[in-house]
Amino acid sequence: MIIICLSIALCVSIIINMSQYKQNRLSRKEISTLKKILAEFSKSLKVTQTIPSVDVTLVEGKEAQDTPSVKVAASGDSSLHKHKVLKLVSKYRKDISEEDLPKVQAELKAFFDAQPRQPYYLLMDKRHEKEDKRLVIIGDTHCDYTSLAAIFDKLSLSEYDYFEKATFIFLGDYLDRGQILFEYLMLLVGFKKLMGERCIFMKGNHELIRYKEETGMLESMVYPAQTCPTLNDYCGSDKAFLSKFADYFSNLPYYILLKTDKGNDLLVHGGIPRDSVIDKCTISHESGEMLVSGGDSIRGIVLDNMIWADPRKDRFKLQGGGSRFEFGQEQFVQFAQANKIDRIFRSHEPVQNGVESFYDGRLYTVFSNGGTKNPVTGYPEVENPVIAIMGIDGEVRFESIFFKKVTGKKGLYTALDALLYMEEDAEGEFSLQLEELHLNNEFYVINQ
Repeated sequence: MIIICLSIALCVSIIINMSQYKQNRLSRKEISTLKKILAEFSKSLKVTQTIPSVDVTLVEGKEAQDTPSVKVAASGDSSLHKHKVLKLVSKYRKDISEEDLPKVQAELKAFFDAQPRQPYYLLMDKRHEKEDKRLVIIGDTHCDYTSLAAIFDKLSLSEYDYFEKATFIFLGDYLDRGQILFEYLMLLVGFKKLMGERCIFMKGNHELIRYKEETGMLESMVYPAQTCPTLNDYCGSDKAFLSKFADYFSNLPYYILLKTDKGNDLLVHGGIPRDSVIDKCTISHESGEMLVSGGDSIRGIVLDNMIWADPRKDRFKLQGGGSRFEFGQEQFVQFAQANKIDRIFRSHEPVQNGVESFYDGRLYTVFSNGGTKNPVTGYPEVENPVIAIMGIDGEVRFESIFFKKVTGKKGLYTALDALLYMEEDAEGEFSLQLEELHLNNEFYVINQ
């Protein structure tokens, strides 16, 4: 019943916001009629997952011209981590001024100094765990503040306390493409500081950057690149900052070997090595280390391959001579059997629905930024960016970071594709807000 109420209230707010957009305001009588229609319509809504218990209040203005709004406050006490994450999101939703950049640089530099040197691989063993400690797998975010904030905002609504219990694994590609750099970096780094070891950053091909002593500037191995030129322009006088920035992001882990009760999973940015070296490497299931025949030079080639590879469903594959290359099912099976891998979770490629399955559900692409008309994303073609949530049993579900579609009567409702976010008031309380993104003909609701 609570879900139905929330759906009704959100739909009322969205439709009314759209009417304001069209300069056709609804009267109180029309609002009342609309509520009754939606109450009947909500009985047929198919919501596959639930959200936490919430109190929903439709607040109508004192004057007839005031636009009604929805205020939602989550029931129960928020965890300390959840509250801090929401405050972090709220803080950096506001633009960072150029005058604040020295302070931002100092905070980032202090963060880089405090981080231990990362190994090139990680081994995680989740077998036989009793406590419900989930994994949140996040694909490319590419300086898209809107999408990253939406992930945190949406997870904060769940009855399960992700920020106290779950481990967050980012599959790489934090840099370039998006339009919001400094706010995004502060949110990303701030989240890592709050979560500690329960937040893992992996390396993507866009983290192939270096600091050149001879020029005193950052250089990216990816073209076109936006992050390095921007940092060179705004922070170029602080050579120590640029050096530490490159050192941190270029030395993140390449892959994670994850053991669950369901089997062995490989988390990686791109995929598997090229044909020329695929039989020269084996991942140790005791240590997680990459064992190679041919020494460190072969290991370096294999690891580089794993952040550039793309899967293809047909037999055709383009190996080529460039950095980026393709592999097919034959290569996947060869690598998986040799390394005793049951599933691979990767990102690297934008896909329209945010997730794509390959090879009978043994490889998944997860892409976590986008949204049509999202003004700060570099990937508006990704209509439904997602994250993957894995339970302790190894079962995975894919969760939209924005609203989920609900089928209604065709042509009856015209709504807004809206972004859900939490906003802090003067008393430190958070309420649910809607941000209009673009017009369409579908009604969206929240799921857990």
